[in-house]
Amino acid sequence: MDGLGIPRNEPYYIKTSKFKKMDEFKVTHTMIDYVISDFANKNKLSLKTAQCQFINYGDTELVYIMDFEGKKFTLLIGQPITEIGAVKKEARLLSHFAKLDPETVVAPLDFYKTKAYMFDHSFERECFITPYHMQTRCVASIFCGFGVYVPDPKYHFELFNEKENHIVCACMVAKLISLYDEKNKCGIASCKLGGGDFMLEKDWNRENVTASDTLKHMKLIACRDVLNCSLEQYIEILRSELGKITYYSTENERDPNILINHKNRATMNEADINAGIALGLKLRKMAKGNNSQKESDAKPQKSSKNAKNPNGEGK
Repeated sequence: MDGLGIPRNEPYYIKTSKFKKMDEFKVTHTMIDYVISDFANKNKLSLKTAQCQFINYGDTELVYIMDFEGKKFTLLIGQPITEIGAVKKEARLLSHFAKLDPETVVAPLDFYKTKAYMFDHSFERECFITPYHMQTRCVASIFCGFGVYVPDPKYHFELFNEKENHIVCACMVAKLISLYDEKNKCGIASCKLGGGDFMLEKDWNRENVTASDTLKHMKLIACRDVLNCSLEQYIEILRSELGKITYYSTENERDPNILINHKNRATMNEADINAGIALGLKLRKMAKGNNSQKESDAKPQKSSKNAKNPNGEGK
C-alpha cells in the first residue's frame, strides 16, 4: 500500500513516558491484531490477505490503514501517553457532530477498548475505526502559513498559494460555525486547525480553487472537546483566537486561555476570519431552510374532494 502516508517508521512517532518505544510498538501491534480479527469477523471481511499499515500520527492517536482485499478502513489507536477515556470521548463527539453534518464529519464505524499483559505490565488502549478516504490531504500550518500534506507520490508538505490560503482558512472557520450545535449550545473546541483536524479530499480542485468546491471536499476527522456557550460567544472567541500563533511543544506550555485554536503555528488574517464567519452563518441558514423543507415534506397532505383513490377513481 504505497502513497498513503508518511514513511513507515512507527516507533519514532510513538509518544511514551514509561516504557521503551519498541515495547510500546509491540504492545500496540498485539492490540491491532485483535482489532483487525474482530472487525473482520463482525463485518464478514476476509482475513486471508488482510493488511495494516501505519500512515500518520498525532498527539492523541496513531493512524493506520486496514485493508481487506481492497476494502480500506482507517484505524486510530491511542498513543501510549493518551489517557483512557480521551479516545472514547473523541469517537463519541465525532458521532454526535456527524449527525449534524454527515457530509463533513467522518464518523466512527466501531470503537474498541483493548487490554494486553506484556513485559510484566498491563496495557490498555482505546481505538476507533472510520471509513477511509483515499489519499486525502491533511491541512496543516508552518510558521509562514497553511498548506497540506500530500501522500502522492511520496508524503510531503505543500504550502498554499495566496488564493488557496484565503479560501481554505475561511472554509475551516465556516465549517466550525456551521457545526455549532444550537440544541445543546456548544461548539467544537480544542481544535488543531494547523495540525490535521481538517483534511481535503484528493478530488479537491487546486486548478480552480473556489469556496464551494473546497467546502464540498473538506472533512473533519478529529473532535476532542466542546465549548458550552452561545453561537455569538463562539464566534467572538474564534475572532479573538484565530489571529494568534498558539503553538506549544508540550501540554505544560499550552495557554489554558486558548479554548478553540490549539497548537497552531500560523495566524489567519482578519479578512479571512470575517469571510469564514459570514460563510458559516450562510451555511447554517441554508441548513435550517433545508431541514424546514424536509419537515414540511414529511407532513401528511390534506385530502382534496377531487383527489383520486388508489384505484384511480374520484371520491
